[in-house]
Amino acid sequence: MRRMRLAEELAYYVQENGSRLEIDIEVPEAEVTCDLFRIEQVLTNLINNALQHNTKPVAITLRARAEPDAFYLEVEDNGKGIESDHIDKLFDRFFQESRSRTHDENRANVGLGLSVAQAIVQAHKGTITVTSESGIRTRFTISIPQSSLSLK
Repeated sequence: MRRMRLAEELAYYVQENGSRLEIDIEVPEAEVTCDLFRIEQVLTNLINNALQHNTKPVAITLRARAEPDAFYLEVEDNGKGIESDHIDKLFDRFFQESRSRTHDENRANVGLGLSVAQAIVQAHKGTITVTSESGIRTRFTISIPQSSLSLK
């Protein structure tokens, strides 16, 4: 039930910012025990980044699926992408691709969001990766091994 509330909250937030959030959840009705607050923090950060670093409107897709080996979460946007030579630095503390990519003049960024997201995912024994195609899409994929989750 909580996953739907989060999806609704995120959809409303994205719409308020002039964009669209699509939800694609393929997870059985099982409870996954994790630090839900922290996982929500990661998803919110990724969605904020998609809104902040792209011109509006942007379409964002939130996907969740469970497979035998892992639980996967993806946040994908159809924005302008990330420069390929910056991909390897994105999770470094204090790295900012460019101030010119930020479209919200009222936000002060210090470049910690993705490094914090990575630390949260790693605390769940998972990984977070990014792929990006210039002018087409950016996709962040979170993978958390089933062995580190408690399914009820």
